[in-house]
Amino acid sequence: MKVCTLEQRSPDWATWRKTGIGSSDAPVLWNGKHFGKTIDSLRHEKANSLLGYVVKEGRTNSAMQRGIDSEGGILARYRMWTGLTDSNALCAVHDRYTWMKASYDGICQRGDKWIPCEAKTTGTRWDGSNDHYSALEGLIPEKYLPQLDHQLLVCGSTFAHYASYCPDFPAYDQFRVIPYEAPIERLNELLRLEQEFWWEVYDLAGLEVPREADLDIAIADWVRPVPTAA
Repeated sequence: MKVCTLEQRSPDWATWRKTGIGSSDAPVLWNGKHFGKTIDSLRHEKANSLLGYVVKEGRTNSAMQRGIDSEGGILARYRMWTGLTDSNALCAVHDRYTWMKASYDGICQRGDKWIPCEAKTTGTRWDGSNDHYSALEGLIPEKYLPQLDHQLLVCGSTFAHYASYCPDFPAYDQFRVIPYEAPIERLNELLRLEQEFWWEVYDLAGLEVPREADLDIAIADWVRPVPTAA
């Protein structure tokens, strides 16, 4: 993994993330659609970005803004909960696939192994559909797994943490950290989907596919499993 000196939420970061596949794109490719965005609309968005056209940012709704505003507080809680006090937000690209990008809410290194953290601030609903209920049961909502998988592909690990925070719950239930061990088969499939999609983006843009995209890497050749952490 190669670390980038970019500040998340900055104008340079917004431009950088458009010319590659990021964590928020992975659910679209995995499920065919995510929060209203389809594979076709994402393909056109990426092709236009590669060609230098200005691609309008999606609107930030109140729930998204709530999550952005609480990112720092969640990371502080995460460090205390896990003891991973050196976990920090950063941007990175894959060692070989430079179009494979990730903006980590938190990530730290143990030896040559990385442990990423995907942090979520959930909504205020109390009708049982709040994602935080899943976390309280030790479960990660299925819709967030592709994001975790993508982050693992970028850093070359198989183990990550999912952190869930909801301030509307009683203090003892406001925060949970769920460990996640990604199946190799799942990582293989996501890599295949992302490779094929990126070839399609270049084809749509009328550009020659970079040589790096011709590589056919088996996940087992480069993934470094991370021992279960606290």
